[in-house]
Amino acid sequence: MKTLEVALIVKQEWASNIIHKVEYVNDRLLWGCGDFDGIRTVIFSVYAPVGDSKDDVKNDIYDLLDMQLRTTLHYSRFTLRGDFNARIGQDRQSLWKTVRGR
Repeated sequence: MKTLEVALIVKQEWASNIIHKVEYVNDRLLWGCGDFDGIRTVIFSVYAPVGDSKDDVKNDIYDLLDMQLRTTLHYSRFTLRGDFNARIGQDRQSLWKTVRGR
């Protein structure tokens, strides 16, 4: 059985001195919070289902992310990172010509 899990990778000094809480929500979502340069910050890490997953599976992770974002509104800064596994239509070649950082 394959296990899917999300991670948050940070500098060692951040892990021991800056990040004071990590909340593991499920195998696709977690967040950590701390004070970066005196600014209360929350960092979300997401591992979303692939684009051709069932709609209810995709909707569940985005609903959960929305709920978690709302529970951390008291932080001054948010960082959202992860693998969103998005797929964009059939005509990807013409679209990618305008995208930076492929």
